[in-house]
Amino acid sequence: AYGFTFAATLIGSPFYGLLAEQTEKVITGEATDSNTGVLAILTLIPSALMREIKKLLHYFFWLIPLLILSLLSLLIPLLAPFMPFIWFIFGAWMLAIQYADYSYDNHQIGFKVLKQDLKSDRATALGFGAATMLSTMIPLLNIIAIPAAVCGGTVFYLERLKSESKR
Repeated sequence: AYGFTFAATLIGSPFYGLLAEQTEKVITGEATDSNTGVLAILTLIPSALMREIKKLLHYFFWLIPLLILSLLSLLIPLLAPFMPFIWFIFGAWMLAIQYADYSYDNHQIGFKVLKQDLKSDRATALGFGAATMLSTMIPLLNIIAIPAAVCGGTVFYLERLKSESKR
């Protein structure tokens, strides 16, 4: 399941920003102010690559301690029963970051703000990530789960935007 999700995200990544943009347009009824021409897309590639590198660094920042904790669970048997749950929560969190990021990136909102927004509504973010993870584990459903997750991340962004404007 993880390999398929990784491959599908990698292959579809150039299109997911456009999907998030179109999803936002359908939900709000308003056109976004981004230019989707070829030249505009080519100029966004360097910043998109930097954004993906930031996500990877964030992933590895948490992955390494979790790997160490997993190895420790081999020596400390009391840790072992908790490790699948810890890994599931980690995976859910990372998927929430991955799929909510497309809308934030479309609006040039920084990665730190994305993480703060997810942390401020942690239960929703983890629920979204967990649902995404579970749906990517089901054969055939996993084919539509990733684009659906991009749409779900867009809804998360729009809900955050709405709650921010009410303050």
